[in-house]
Amino acid sequence: MTDNPPDPRLVIIDRQIADHVHNKQMDLLALSRPNGSGAFSFLVIEVKLGKNPELRDSVAMQLNNYVAHVDKYIDDYINCYSRNYAQQRRLGLLNFKSAEDKIEILPIVEGLVVVGGYSGIAQDAIAELKSNHPNIRVKEMRNSLVSVD
Repeated sequence: MTDNPPDPRLVIIDRQIADHVHNKQMDLLALSRPNGSGAFSFLVIEVKLGKNPELRDSVAMQLNNYVAHVDKYIDDYINCYSRNYAQQRRLGLLNFKSAEDKIEILPIVEGLVVVGGYSGIAQDAIAELKSNHPNIRVKEMRNSLVSVD
């Protein structure tokens, strides 16, 4: 899950993100706007395989820590990723036709766990994660991630 979907609602802006303060790596950082237009917000995405034992519980703390970190340094992240988006746009790396030259990023950070599973292998772990952490958004990815709502 590294390519951008051709959809203006979700732009994967960076992968394996580490900064000068945080020595752990977020899997993916995306810009999200559910309506497909207007300002973006940040979406931290943690990707786990369905059989990963972290999926049952510890991924929730991991995701919440990443979201809190981005939120703490939100001005730096907005500055950095506004420029990063513009660079990707100029280089033709964004796959949707309505990609703007300049964007607005709101100081909002959300999290999402994306679970890669096959043949229902992840269903029990996803159910347990949702039960133990109802505030954590979880999507199962079988072939592609179409939306984040």
